[in-house]
Amino acid sequence: MTEQADCMAPQPTAEHARLKESAGTWSVDCTFFMDPSGEPMQNTATEVVEMVGDFWTVSRFTCDFMGMPFEGRATLGYDPASGKWISSWIDSMSTFLFKFDGGYDAEGKVLTMTGKGPFPGSGSPDLTDFRTTEEQVDPDTRKFEMFITMPDGTENKMMSYVYSRQR
Repeated sequence: MTEQADCMAPQPTAEHARLKESAGTWSVDCTFFMDPSGEPMQNTATEVVEMVGDFWTVSRFTCDFMGMPFEGRATLGYDPASGKWISSWIDSMSTFLFKFDGGYDAEGKVLTMTGKGPFPGSGSPDLTDFRTTEEQVDPDTRKFEMFITMPDGTENKMMSYVYSRQR
């Protein structure tokens, strides 16, 4: 690379350095709240998170879900221009590309992101609001939760994951 190109290349920020905390292979204990009035469904999964340079992570989430193989992919990065964290999600049971953005709380502990997507099972083209929270509890433990806005405007927890780093 030339000196001029080196000067034009973006430099990682402190936010980008945080991405490295989640790189690795994780065992995931999953709890799904499919029916708010019923018992939650338990499951296990594996997620492999890899760095893409200094600016992004890409993950591969795999499990059996309701007797079927399930695979999801996520990207996560920080956009210095907007000052927001940005992510995407695709999976083997949906035709929709989810996009989220958000930021950390004042203490820098919990990343909250919001986005829109189809209401599960509705078949409607109308989109509803989703919210996620993720906390790096310690170097080997992460906690993730996802919430959905119901048609009446209330918010329900859809899922809760506890990640444990594999050694």
